[in-house]
Amino acid sequence: WLRQEKEVGSLLEAQRALLIEAWGKVRPGGLLAYSVCSVLKEEGPDGLRAFVANATAGRAEWVRDWFLTPQEAPHGDGFWAGLLRKPA
Repeated sequence: WLRQEKEVGSLLEAQRALLIEAWGKVRPGGLLAYSVCSVLKEEGPDGLRAFVANATAGRAEWVRDWFLTPQEAPHGDGFWAGLLRKPA
């Protein structure tokens, strides 16, 4: 609720950098959980799909994803998570 639309670009860049760094630490056959406290597709599923499509991710396997909304409006927040497996 505190972010503005103009900040999304820099947030996406930071998230991509974190994914690249984290993916480099995953062992073959290992899993990477990526989660954002956002309902924006650019930060969640679309961002992770773009990472998987990028050569940096290699042949990452999309295991599953979750969209979580733990509270009801007007006090609710949205969270999204995706799970990737690195090929063995």
